[in-house]
Amino acid sequence: MAGDDSEGSGTKATQVSDLDFGAENYNVWSRAMLLALQTKNKTGFIDGPEIKSTIDEVLALQWDRCNPVVLSWILNSIGEELFAGKVFSKLAKTVWDELKESYDNIDGSIHFNLHKKINTISQIGDSLSDYYHKLNAL
Repeated sequence: MAGDDSEGSGTKATQVSDLDFGAENYNVWSRAMLLALQTKNKTGFIDGPEIKSTIDEVLALQWDRCNPVVLSWILNSIGEELFAGKVFSKLAKTVWDELKESYDNIDGSIHFNLHKKINTISQIGDSLSDYYHKLNAL
């Protein structure tokens, strides 16, 4: 739980909350959230290795403080409709796993819509670099 000195600063983990969370961009959202958690050395709270100590009381108290911070970062980035259903969760890992299970599957309609967007994008009025970035984002 290194890096515990920055949790109380009130700063956002990143601008992940500016993304529209959903099935179409779950992979972008999860990658951005992973990067944000890596900067704070907190990925262990979502990928499993960071478990609450049953032996060391000080470590258990640190875990009790850090898990809600990670949970709040996740909750603050998913939007109101999902927030209401997840706000009573106690573990960041549980919320992370539930979101992955629900949104990390690309069905045929998402795949079709993505190809449709790629095929209909045009450079009209955009610089070559703007066009490239739009196309690359898709």
